[in-house]
Amino acid sequence: MNGAASLDRRAAPTGTVRPAAGRLPALVGWGSPELLEHLLPRRATAIWTGLAILVLVAGLPYDGTGVTTTDQFLPAGMHLIAGAAVIPAFVITSRRRRS
Repeated sequence: MNGAASLDRRAAPTGTVRPAAGRLPALVGWGSPELLEHLLPRRATAIWTGLAILVLVAGLPYDGTGVTTTDQFLPAGMHLIAGAAVIPAFVITSRRRRS
C-alpha cells in the first residue's frame, strides 16, 4: 500500500475539524466572563468587555491583496452585527449585574 494513502486515512476528516474550530472561540468567549467573575469580581465586566471589543476589532477583515471591497464589507458587517448582539447580552447577563 502507498504511504501517502495510509497517511490520508489517519488524518482527521475536515468535516469534524471545522465545527470544533468554530466552537472553541465561542466556548472561550462564554467561559472567560465566568472565570473573570470568579478571579476579579469587581472588574470582570469591564475587562471582558474590553477583551471582547479588542477581539471584535482584531477579527475584522483587512485590506489584503486580491480582496475586493465587497469581500471585506460583508464579513465585517456580519462580524459587527454579531458583536453588537453578543457583547451587550453578555454584559447585561453577567453575574455581577444579576446580584
